[in-house]
Amino acid sequence: MYVEPAYEGLRNVDAAVVEYEDAPDECTIYATDADADCRTTTWLSAQEGSYCAARAMR
Repeated sequence: MYVEPAYEGLRNVDAAVVEYEDAPDECTIYATDADADCRTTTWLSAQEGSYCAARAMR
């Protein structure tokens, strides 16, 4: 996958999906190389239905 050079550092991310029975599933993207202090604030979460594939927006 091509990544703009300015965003090359973003390759160190991972995602986790939590499935809920009574609410939309939630995907959290986080930095895999964040230290313990940054790990609690360096993430992004979104509920199912509020996100789409990047390719769909191009």
